[in-house]
Amino acid sequence: MNILFVSPHPDDETLGAGGTIIKLMSKGHRIFWLNVTGMIHSDKYTSEEKNIRKRQLERIEKFYHFSPGGGEYFT
Repeated sequence: MNILFVSPHPDDETLGAGGTIIKLMSKGHRIFWLNVTGMIHSDKYTSEEKNIRKRQLERIEKFYHFSPGGGEYFT
């Protein structure tokens, strides 16, 4: 089954549903993650803020092993 988790900020998916994400992944479900903040492509934030957000997204991707074979994330 394909399952989409939506979060407004990096870490909200973990705080709200981290255990569920891990459980569903362990059962073979394909997990997708949509982070709706989208600040990386905005002119409203400094380069430093964008780099921090990019690192946050990368850490979450690594933690859950989000990849084309086991889940994906979109920003």
